Amino acid sequence: MPVERFEIHLPPEFDLETGAANPDCCDQFGKPWTHYIPHQGELTGSLIETTDMLLEGRTKDRYGEHYKPLPVRLGSVEQHLVAPIIIDFPLQYLRFVRWRTFPDNPDAPGVKINFALAYGEFELYGRGFAGQTRYVSHVQDLGQPATLGRVFMAVSKWRRQGAGWSETADGERRWQVGELVEAPDAEVDVVFRLKNGTDADPLTYFTWNDLGELAEIERTAWDGLKLRAYDSDPSFVGWRGPVTEDREEWTPWSGAVNQSGTRLDLPSRRFFQLEVQMTTASSVEMARVDSLAIELFPLLVPTLVGEVGVPGDSLAILAQVPIGEPTEFSYAIRASFGNEAKAGFDALHIATPGAPEFLYLRDAADEAVQPDSAWTDAEGLTLYLPEPIRADETLQIGFKTALYTVSAQLRGEVFNRANSVLRQQVEEGDAVAAIGTQQLQVVAAGRAVEQVLGGLEIAPRTFTPNGDGHNDLLKIKYTLFGVLDAAVEITFFTLAGEPVDRILAEHQGGGVHTALWTGRNAAGRLFRPGLYLCQVQAQTGRGRFERTQSVALVY
Repeated sequence: MPVERFEIHLPPEFDLETGAANPDCCDQFGKPWTHYIPHQGELTGSLIETTDMLLEGRTKDRYGEHYKPLPVRLGSVEQHLVAPIIIDFPLQYLRFVRWRTFPDNPDAPGVKINFALAYGEFELYGRGFAGQTRYVSHVQDLGQPATLGRVFMAVSKWRRQGAGWSETADGERRWQVGELVEAPDAEVDVVFRLKNGTDADPLTYFTWNDLGELAEIERTAWDGLKLRAYDSDPSFVGWRGPVTEDREEWTPWSGAVNQSGTRLDLPSRRFFQLEVQMTTASSVEMARVDSLAIELFPLLVPTLVGEVGVPGDSLAILAQVPIGEPTEFSYAIRASFGNEAKAGFDALHIATPGAPEFLYLRDAADEAVQPDSAWTDAEGLTLYLPEPIRADETLQIGFKTALYTVSAQLRGEVFNRANSVLRQQVEEGDAVAAIGTQQLQVVAAGRAVEQVLGGLEIAPRTFTPNGDGHNDLLKIKYTLFGVLDAAVEITFFTLAGEPVDRILAEHQGGGVHTALWTGRNAAGRLFRPGLYLCQVQAQTGRGRFERTQSVALVY
């Protein structure tokens, strides 16, 4: 929150509203609490939680010998004799504020004490908008499973002008509201997220059984148990256990949606929740959600399940493949309509970890089906079927692709080419007897993921950037394995070890990557002809990995 003033008030002698004597005004000897003034102390704050904050709460030190202030020092008092204590400081965002009263005899030997100390109220004052705001809707019931499509929103940005504190003639502080003016340049971000599920409660509730193990129970039963108010309360039968996110019946929150028209990547469910997060860099700037609309579509298929496996291994419960090697996969989709009349689909898409090679398409009778067309790219495989599927059918799709990370989910979706916006995801399940995984997950086998950087290829090996259109660009191709976010640095050295040029690429995941080198410096001048060393380094969470090859620069 944006704060700028801290006040300490002592228990008053008289009721501030009625003027009557305060029965709790004095100590047991009749001395007013207003005389118990903290004479010296310090106020510190922090925007984030620190390790020192957690550790200090566990110390037994009473008078501050081991006191560690928070990172931001906001103010202090020394030899203070009157109350209230008021500390003003520059307006700033803070999440944690700590007041520490120091002993009255800091230099005396032996025990440090406060001779008279009392607190009535701690007050914080600020102005402006919170730095972070989060709204989570109630669970919304669609009545039946449906597909959420695109999200459309209108967001406006505003800035408050003319606001601030003013003092009246009698010394009271009054807040001047000012006015809000539209400010498209305001540094404000608004992000939407959604999640959906199959039941009305996105949480899971636990208690303990006779063995002291966590046991899941219904919300109504959990409400009737005893509340654990303290850490010392037992973890036993009859007491409320932890409450967690339901990962079985509910999806995680979707990726951030901040562009109107973004299509959601969620399975078809009956219930959903919306989250809105707003952040601002200035206490006088804010955002307003003017409108929000979410497309809602009926299911294309009442039941749509799929699984992926490796041909010839029908007993495997998990598809395991060597990392970085093209592998054949069998992907099965079972569409069940029952007696329901639905639109069906005439196209499907399968997301693959690398660019795939389409092999075959077969129907429930294991007969080959020739698709109208098959498209492959780095995102996966798209098939356009010769006939719409509006009745029970099973499809098996064969393709080759390579896995470059520890694991990947080969998510599938079906749609109609007349309206490709409406897409229904394939759910994991038992599609065919020939595949036993009942899931769409693929994992790397063995210890292959220990290799991080491989497949370095440089072409042409003799590089002639003379502008004739032939071999004017050097292509550096490399493969990353088992990483999600690597920083790659490509450096060119002379044979004497002197670096002459550098290419940086951040946030790279597993897969095949390509970089281009022009053979020119920042001013556009060609480097000298000769033999150079091209070194590719990948910085990952598991360390730094590198490979080097030579390249000849000739012109």
